[in-house]
Amino acid sequence: MKIGFLANLNKENAIEASKKALICFKDHGLKVSIEKNLFQADDWFQRFDAYDLQTLIDINDIMAVAGGDGTILSVVKSCAIKDKPVLGINIGNVGFLTESEIHELDETAQALKNSDFTIEYRSMLNLKSGKANAVALNEIVLLKHATARIINFDVYAQNSLIDRYNADGYIVSTPTGSTAYSLSAGGPILSPVIKGLVLTPVCSHSLRSRSIVIGENEIINIKVNTASPDAVLIADGVPVSDFDLKHIQIAKHEKMAGFVKTKPSDFYGKLLSKLNKWSANKED
Repeated sequence: MKIGFLANLNKENAIEASKKALICFKDHGLKVSIEKNLFQADDWFQRFDAYDLQTLIDINDIMAVAGGDGTILSVVKSCAIKDKPVLGINIGNVGFLTESEIHELDETAQALKNSDFTIEYRSMLNLKSGKANAVALNEIVLLKHATARIINFDVYAQNSLIDRYNADGYIVSTPTGSTAYSLSAGGPILSPVIKGLVLTPVCSHSLRSRSIVIGENEIINIKVNTASPDAVLIADGVPVSDFDLKHIQIAKHEKMAGFVKTKPSDFYGKLLSKLNKWSANKED
């Protein structure tokens, strides 16, 4: 079993957590290589082979990622494209996408050594608009800029008009992303086992606008009607370039993101503990 390891070095405990994780992996006989930024962060890491991120993904069986949900989001799509699962190690605040806490690392390493784990697959989204072609695990968002006027746009599913909106924006979310921005905008939470997408308007100027849950294989098209709109498309928090607001297509991506599970999944337990914790903590 070959493990690629990277960490979010902006976390104050990243160095010590990384050392503990790597020691656990090595003590259990796992072959580990690391991302080059970690290699350069402390002389201690120079005992490991180091590679750039894409090479690290290519040469390993599993990518272990130490950070919060944002760190995982930044890596998981590249891993999914190459059919490599991700093991999330939580050193952030929420860690909704993570599997292991720091104090569980020894048990996690033992499970990897014994191949005592499963892979849980999550749907991703593909955005096509103009020259833009983006991938998202959580959501694709159409959003006006902070000081701009609301935008008018039509939303279609399978070429059938859902509604015309006057709103600050619109969120197309996977079940994974239903606990993120869509939730903050009033959308429902979907269990990961549900094969659906959540469509949620952002601050719609209407008494009747509500979220809609559709099938995961339905194709969404959005056309912005506002002349010269001051708006942007965002994929998992990252602005997209070279888009055409009159032709926005969002569909399920052909690849799925894989997450290593070393213990039984407890989605509802995570909702109770992680989201309540999230509401009382600073930004992850």
